Amino acid sequence: ITQEMKTCLLVLALLATALSWGVSGQNVHYIEKEKVDEFVKNHPLVLVHWYASWCSYCKDFAPTWSLMSDIAVEGNNAFQAIKVELGDDKEWKDRFEVTSFPEFGVFVDGKYDRFNGKKDAGDLLHFVANRTADGILHLGNVEAVEYLHQHSNAVVVSLFDDDSVEDQTFKSCVLREENVLFVKLSASVRADYMTENKLEKPVILVLKSYDEHRVVFDGDASDPSRLQQFLQQNSKPVVYPTHNSRYKDAFYDRSIEWLVLL
Repeated sequence: ITQEMKTCLLVLALLATALSWGVSGQNVHYIEKEKVDEFVKNHPLVLVHWYASWCSYCKDFAPTWSLMSDIAVEGNNAFQAIKVELGDDKEWKDRFEVTSFPEFGVFVDGKYDRFNGKKDAGDLLHFVANRTADGILHLGNVEAVEYLHQHSNAVVVSLFDDDSVEDQTFKSCVLREENVLFVKLSASVRADYMTENKLEKPVILVLKSYDEHRVVFDGDASDPSRLQQFLQQNSKPVVYPTHNSRYKDAFYDRSIEWLVLL
């Protein structure tokens, strides 16, 4: 299968997901580059997608950005997501270190932080959610959980009621230093997710792109030390995940550890 065919299949898959959600692109927020400074002054946390209309990679990424925009809006999250065309404007590209398209970054209280990770939905949403007050991405759509599982390094899902003891413990255990996306489903769809996944009671799940793909925390979720230990254990792979491009340098960075395991 050629690279062109792979790209085509990926775009078709994203479009199929978009159609199943009823996505229309109505939550995609376009901002003219001349108005970016004013916009970020009025919004303390902004995820920005720099693009060029002639860029084929940007066109391929458009369905993903549309879904990301829907996730941000449906969950009533504490950040804005905007799309800004820079084209061939060298002054603006140099200002924000845009070396290729698509490019991404976050404005936090007006200060710009360039994104250098994997250009995938979960990684980008983690990049901005990690800068919110609670470090959690809030979801208003059940399908978003599996989508993020397929497009993230790891996702931790809390199904406990808002403001419960377990919910407060979950919030206190967010691992901001790890590439792990913490999410909460809104009360209106939480029961639906539990029914679909045959869960009899609220739990905390870790959905991973490595090792076993789903782990359930079956301990006392009100105990922060036990929960934090569980999350730390599942935040990194035990077995080198050669299929996961996020760990392309992991073997060389931790070569002694992998040799001991082997």
